[in-house]
Amino acid sequence: MSPIRPANSGTDTIKSMRSRLIISLVSIAIILGLGAVISLVEYRRVAGKLEDIAGNTKAINDLRASITNLENYNLNILSCVGEESTEHLPVFDREAFASSIYAIAKDPANRMSSQAADSVIYLLDAYLALASELENVIVADFVDSRMWYFETLKPSHDRLLYYLAGQSAELTIVLNDASSAFDNGLYRAIVPEIIAVAVTVLLFLVLGFFMIRTYINPLYRMLDALNAYRSNDKKYNYRFDGDDQLAALNDGISEIAEENRQLRSRIRTLRRDSYGDKNEE
Repeated sequence: MSPIRPANSGTDTIKSMRSRLIISLVSIAIILGLGAVISLVEYRRVAGKLEDIAGNTKAINDLRASITNLENYNLNILSCVGEESTEHLPVFDREAFASSIYAIAKDPANRMSSQAADSVIYLLDAYLALASELENVIVADFVDSRMWYFETLKPSHDRLLYYLAGQSAELTIVLNDASSAFDNGLYRAIVPEIIAVAVTVLLFLVLGFFMIRTYINPLYRMLDALNAYRSNDKKYNYRFDGDDQLAALNDGISEIAEENRQLRSRIRTLRRDSYGDKNEE
């Protein structure tokens, strides 16, 4: 009769079985953690891009509002020139316009340099300097106010408007770049988490299949073989290959069952011999 595996061998097999489960769970945790870290980093970038988009959108709206105010002022000048009247001379809020332009240039996300803002204000001041002559032009008998508007004031207005339109186009490009970066960042933030979840589900399925095939099915077969041994006095003959404690347990049950079967066989033999001797007497 062969001895059952020694204790140190059993300890090694316990470590082996435990390590398989730990390695599987740690692998799943690492994949989920890695996906979460990548997604968190990308989400932070996306949040930054979202702030840029909000700032770009506000800058474009503010610039368009400033252009609208400038156009209304220019149309009021043209109305005064057409009516040859100084009764309702238009007033332009230069400070509000300048503060809006410099606020746009102050935000790095808008990519408008301070030099560009200075150029806008320089062109504005040149235009307003000419527009300030409106009253004198209208009341002067020797000056044709319409000719003054189209040949003197309007070119200055057009230069300012052209420059502002260029800055608005630049802000639109910046907004489109930020939107594209946001879309790409959002994709990069979502995809790793989706992949991590999909891989985790796959690993759980593989782990479940492994547990059923390696541990659950052998346990059921061991139980069936043990019940057959106990109820029908059959030999415990279930064997399977393995190097963990379940295989060691099965070997131990097999050896104990075989010892018990041999012991019962010897007891029956002794009883028959004893009964035969009594009959002879």
